Amino acid sequence: MYIIISGAITISVEQNRSTPGVDSGQIVITHLKAGDFFGELALVEESSRRSATAGATEATELIGFFKPDLLEIIERNPSAGVKITLRLAEVLGRRLRETNDRVSKLEKRLKRYKRE
Repeated sequence: MYIIISGAITISVEQNRSTPGVDSGQIVITHLKAGDFFGELALVEESSRRSATAGATEATELIGFFKPDLLEIIERNPSAGVKITLRLAEVLGRRLRETNDRVSKLEKRLKRYKRE
């Protein structure tokens, strides 16, 4: 996981190249700024497979925080580990809700498009 100290990061995913009629390229998911973080799934998933691409849009300073760091904090200071883990869960939950909202809106648009 990376915490943005200064600068800005854009998170994007590559469009499916095999979908007929869809141009390939990057779809911007979100823009992040100082104080935000990304890559948090690597702290909680076993496989830690990357699901998006992060790119700096200006000079950016990051702090890396990795799974062994979290595990060490949990072992040395369980109350701090719990606070960090709860904050991660909160952010993951919010991002999941935002994703669900976006998917729902896209499904509605697709249904309208198919009717036309």
